[in-house]
Amino acid sequence: MYGLNLSRQWSRFIIPLSGFVLVVLTHGIQDKFGKLLSMLPIAVVVKIAESFGATEENFTPFLIPVTMFGATTDLILINLIVLPLLIWMTLRGGDSDRAAIRDYLQDETTPTLLPNENPGLETQRRFHCRHIGSGDSIDKTIVRVQNELAFRKKQLKKASSPDSDHLIVASLRQEIHQLRTNR
Repeated sequence: MYGLNLSRQWSRFIIPLSGFVLVVLTHGIQDKFGKLLSMLPIAVVVKIAESFGATEENFTPFLIPVTMFGATTDLILINLIVLPLLIWMTLRGGDSDRAAIRDYLQDETTPTLLPNENPGLETQRRFHCRHIGSGDSIDKTIVRVQNELAFRKKQLKKASSPDSDHLIVASLRQEIHQLRTNR
């Protein structure tokens, strides 16, 4: 168990560090090869134009659009590396957040989680907010505090601390109860 806990502690440092290294590497690739990709179309256009007998005055007006094409190609190629990673991280993060809310609120009882709110935990879709009641500001606050309660319980479980007697969890449950009674 100690080795598993140690690997979780290391992942707190390795994951952000590897993200930083990826950003530095892609930035370095863009700096080194971006100039090459921007200038390559100019060299190709100049050689093609010279092979047809064109002079410098004939193809000079085309250099700016060709340079812009090269710069745009450079940006697209760099973003092809980073964009799928960002999309994957966003989807994975949202899925794990919904799973944490669902898993850690399942064992809550009334008044923290009413029986008619339980199906909403199961049917919550990606990129959609969970709604309860009429959707007024108090209902939105209750949902926000319920989500905060789930994330606090998740943190306490990771820290191997019982959540039943923890002060923050108790205060969040009390806040939900107070919001429901003050309607």
